[in-house]
Amino acid sequence: MEKLLTDEQLANELGLRRRTIKTLRMDGKIPVVLLGPKTIRYRLSSVEAALAKLEIKAIGAKGRS
Repeated sequence: MEKLLTDEQLANELGLRRRTIKTLRMDGKIPVVLLGPKTIRYRLSSVEAALAKLEIKAIGAKGRS
């Protein structure tokens, strides 16, 4: 089973701030594992997959080589 990460551990893995992780969670953009009413953890692979779905191609890059 994959290790479950805290907000702080996930932020460190992704190079983000804890506040950004909380915002992504509250907006429903990343999946969480609820272990209790105040115990939230993350699977890194699930979060990375969710963030990949949010990725967009650069605007204005059409036809450039």
